Amino acid sequence: MKSLNGRTTVKILVCIGFFIFSFRNVWAKTQDSELAISTKLDRIYSQCLIETTQDRKQCQQNCGAIIKMCRDQQADFLDSKNQEMLTELGKNSACKDMSSSLSTHIYKIVEDSDNFMSNDESTSKFQIETKLFLHKSLENLKKQCISQRQN
Repeated sequence: MKSLNGRTTVKILVCIGFFIFSFRNVWAKTQDSELAISTKLDRIYSQCLIETTQDRKQCQQNCGAIIKMCRDQQADFLDSKNQEMLTELGKNSACKDMSSSLSTHIYKIVEDSDNFMSNDESTSKFQIETKLFLHKSLENLKKQCISQRQN
């Protein structure tokens, strides 16, 4: 078996260290991004609940519509973020078709949930979680496309 000289060993260790450092940075940024989106969604919902406190106290019929309005605000935020991501991914031809297909399928699920589920808090929450899944998926796809461009 052939042994490596000291200089080659150091080069290999530096490369491995750089790879681990880069991977941890990408992973941390992904977690930060997911946390930022989740935190923003929580803030939107909480703020809406604060703003509608009086309406909810006085509500006597169809009170779920007030909560749905809060979920709709979250959905609008996610739709905006997802559209930004789709626009960015659309600039890369390798990612454009995949991101468009993914988005189409996810939004079909959201649309179908209106038909199969009752229109209540759990349906709205399911739709938010589904759109959040799309956002995370698009972020992961973006990372894959960036790494393909660099190779």
